[in-house]
Amino acid sequence: MWLFGVATWNTLLVLWIATLVHMRSRQNPRRHWSWVWPISFLLIALNWLWPLAWSMGLIYLHPIMALWFLDREISKRHPTWRNAYRSSLAVVPCMLVALWWKLSGSPDLPEPDLLTMQITNHAGGMIFENISTHCLVATHTFLEMLHYGVWIVAIPLVSGTAAWNLQNVPLSRRSRSWRAAIIFVLALGLLISLTLWLGFLLDYPLTRDVYFTVAILHVLAEVPFLLRLL
Repeated sequence: MWLFGVATWNTLLVLWIATLVHMRSRQNPRRHWSWVWPISFLLIALNWLWPLAWSMGLIYLHPIMALWFLDREISKRHPTWRNAYRSSLAVVPCMLVALWWKLSGSPDLPEPDLLTMQITNHAGGMIFENISTHCLVATHTFLEMLHYGVWIVAIPLVSGTAAWNLQNVPLSRRSRSWRAAIIFVLALGLLISLTLWLGFLLDYPLTRDVYFTVAILHVLAEVPFLLRLL
């Protein structure tokens, strides 16, 4: 039943993304993206054959999306940097290969507690049984650090905007009501962040489960923004 739920969720996710891609293709300028449906149905079929492996693919590939956003930001703000940036992306697979070479033969991480078991399972320890959990966790950590580093450090630096300057937010210039709404959302986000940190201090395993459950929402939010850039 649990695998059925995972496969159903993955199917709905693929159909939602395919629908967004189809809608985007019908906007001006028109795009010939009719291939989206055959590929989507192929992904759905693979998902029902290996639902957990499909989910793992999403976990490991999702952090790469941040590099696409950074590419678009560089193209917009500093087009002369684009070739150098794209060339530097070759470092990522090289570092992954070096990581796998170093840790492929390492023993599995010990699982003396619930937290360690959660971390190894999230990295695919239950699925990729022939791969060292040490290697899996290190790979996942590297990709996530890359993901957050791009969003928190690289994109703000490339954009050159001052932190907390609401004048740079287009919606805040529409009216005072919009500005107040943005301030409220930012304050709410700060409150949620503080609550999460407090939760991590009090009960790390439980808060981690809550965090990764909610984090799927930001994955869904990235899709329409990415399509809007195309």
